[in-house]
Amino acid sequence: MELVDSEDSPWVVALAPVAGVRQLAMRFDGAMAYSEQRYAALPVLVGWETAGGSQWVLGLRPTWLRLPREQSLSLPAENAFALGGSLGYAFRVGPRVRLMPEVAAMLPVGPLPGATELRREGARPHVQFGLAFMLDGGGDE
Repeated sequence: MELVDSEDSPWVVALAPVAGVRQLAMRFDGAMAYSEQRYAALPVLVGWETAGGSQWVLGLRPTWLRLPREQSLSLPAENAFALGGSLGYAFRVGPRVRLMPEVAAMLPVGPLPGATELRREGARPHVQFGLAFMLDGGGDE
């Protein structure tokens, strides 16, 4: 959802809501434990166009994280708030379509209301790699 876009400027500001599930495999005491992490984010993206109509995209990424419940450690699952950023390059693949590989890094900064104390294990940085399809109203016809 574009917030700012001008034909006279190479800059674009947009919101890009995202939600997902990440499968985790962890090794505890020689045994593998599988769990999942859920997340939702509302990145504010700032992009600037290059010569071919593609864009570099930098994002501020406030994120909700549902940290996994590790069975072997009997720790409760937590709802946490994380802050971070993302960097991507949106390749123009059509007049109104861009394909953007990106990397995002975020750090949980605290539990959300109603959660118990944030676990130390949850305070590690989280890195995500993604591939986004971007639809826009600009471009060459």
